[in-house]
Amino acid sequence: MKRFAAGLVLAALAAAPAFAQKTVTFAYQDMIVPLRTVQVELGWTRTDEEGAGEFGATEAPGTLVRLGVHPKLELRAAWAGWIELEERAVGGTERASGAADVEIGAKLMLAE
Repeated sequence: MKRFAAGLVLAALAAAPAFAQKTVTFAYQDMIVPLRTVQVELGWTRTDEEGAGEFGATEAPGTLVRLGVHPKLELRAAWAGWIELEERAVGGTERASGAADVEIGAKLMLAE
């Protein structure tokens, strides 16, 4: 079973592409979801920044799906949802929107 779990973690990590973009942020939880349990978390994020120009971003519905596959291992799929960006400057306002990337990963409990 240990080889299966280690292989599953490596396969999940190898399948997840590396992105240099903002990642989905959820409240940190130090526990693994129980075996054969699916947990779905939903959220909404609004960011406003001021400086040389004003910047705003909205992400919804932020989604995290957690699947317990072993007492010490969970698989995860996360999606920030639809992202709308707005930058306001002296020359005008620019807007962009689109779907965020899906992130796939795993969480392994090494010690309690």
